[in-house]
Amino acid sequence: RDWSAARGESVVVSLGGDDAARGVVVAPHDAFSREERAAAEAEHRGALRVPRRPPWARSDSVEELDARERSNFLEWRRRLAAVEEVAAVQMTPFEKNLEVWRQLWRVCERSDLVVQVVDARNPLLYYAADLDAYVAELSEHKRPIVLLNKSDLLPRDARRLWARHFEEQGVDFIFWSAKAATELQALDEEQALGDSDAARQTGVGGQDVDDVGEEDESLRVLGVDELLFMLEGAAEEASLAAAAAAPPPPPGAPPRRATVGMVGFPNVGKSSTINALVGSKRTMVSSTPGKTKHFQTLNVTPGLMLCDCPGLVFPSFSRSKPDMVAAGVIPIDRLTDVRAPVGTILKVLGAAPFESCYNVTLPPRAGAAHVLAAVAASRNFVIGQGRPDETRTGRMILKDFANGKLLYVHAPPDAKLRGWAGHDGHAAPLEALEAPKPASAASPAPSSGQPSSGASAAEGSAAAAAVAAGLDDLELDDDDFDLMLPDNHARVAREAAAKPRRAAHKFQQTAPRAKARQKAATLAANTEMSFEDGATAGAVRRQMAAIQGKRGKGGGKKRGPTLVG
Repeated sequence: RDWSAARGESVVVSLGGDDAARGVVVAPHDAFSREERAAAEAEHRGALRVPRRPPWARSDSVEELDARERSNFLEWRRRLAAVEEVAAVQMTPFEKNLEVWRQLWRVCERSDLVVQVVDARNPLLYYAADLDAYVAELSEHKRPIVLLNKSDLLPRDARRLWARHFEEQGVDFIFWSAKAATELQALDEEQALGDSDAARQTGVGGQDVDDVGEEDESLRVLGVDELLFMLEGAAEEASLAAAAAAPPPPPGAPPRRATVGMVGFPNVGKSSTINALVGSKRTMVSSTPGKTKHFQTLNVTPGLMLCDCPGLVFPSFSRSKPDMVAAGVIPIDRLTDVRAPVGTILKVLGAAPFESCYNVTLPPRAGAAHVLAAVAASRNFVIGQGRPDETRTGRMILKDFANGKLLYVHAPPDAKLRGWAGHDGHAAPLEALEAPKPASAASPAPSSGQPSSGASAAEGSAAAAAVAAGLDDLELDDDDFDLMLPDNHARVAREAAAKPRRAAHKFQQTAPRAKARQKAATLAANTEMSFEDGATAGAVRRQMAAIQGKRGKGGGKKRGPTLVG
């Protein structure tokens, strides 16, 4: 086999036998249909398990326990490597460091309530169902729960559908927003709200309890006090059940605190949630995934302790690498090729949210290059010769998507809707956004009486007419134009590159030779003398001085004027 790489995608070309005669090429993941990928994922889904810590006893030595853990972890890696070899599936870049998984094992073992923090916009991407199974294997008294962070970005219909989905699956869940809760705490401290009790009853998301309805109480986005009360109650209940089943503690032992462990993917808001619950910045928070390196414990109340686990990527299936970048699994600041992730966001959102959010106008059937160029022009993000700075613009768009400024909410798999899209906290169903718009006024047809010389001239006139008509009839791919700017900056950039810029101190000056020709023409018109065409500026000045009698009698060799006739 010959391995060929094209922009990060591996393609296997078979050489030899009948395959060589037929030119068989093993296609990458994107070449498979949706049905083929779904069948392959269903076949290998059982291998996507959380690595287990082998059984151990206090009498085991450190060397024996380390050897068993490494052996089990290596076997887990081999099973996932076999799944990665399947061409029809694309896996997330799951954590391959044993030390990070050991942090997860410790957090799950010492926690009474294991909270799996997920992004509410796409919960199933971040939710690891096998982690709940692992927690149940550790102890029947431990309780897992799903905390849907950033729920304030979800429309009420989306929260209702996701609540129904998790209830049917038998999964406990809570709607929550760490960012909104932190902002509400800051306003409460400044006494800007006036009545803090009313704010707590209203909830973080701004929906009143009466407005949501008593039957939909579980749909409300909880505030800090409500979430803390719920977590503390569930953890104490699990802790008391475990203490009742365990042997009695030795006399004089300190009372055991109920422990709540926060686990999940990087950059989903675990540390932000703990900071909101504690009321001050106690853990490191960053938009870059993987900021927390080791698990941390914080005593919130005399009977409750929070445990923050480092973020780790669980093994799961994903459509492509750009999807993982858009989801925040891969750090955005390390990207150099931003077109593919921006194209993924454009494919799911459509052009309308981009136009509303960034106040730009995109041509029909716009691609990632058009979006990057238009947004770069609106923000004046340019590099050499007026070209759009695609890297800076793409990173800004991806961060806006991660922060919810550009909003896309996935629907549950059993829902009839595809999802919701919008910007700045306002989202509408995709079906409503994709409704056909009324046809705009037709642009005047370009004149067809211009002469053309060959195919290239015809193509150039057709392209110019299409640009003049507003790009309505011009179909372009992402790679056709790097400088497709709405205000025709591309043409200006090309003209500036073709015409070298002169120095600033020469702008209002005429060249010396041109001045000499002007003076020679003036003398020829007023006298009977004429000058050569190539007369220099010095020759003209000397001739003028000789005519006017202004040349001095000093020494030096005199040069006569260049005269003809």
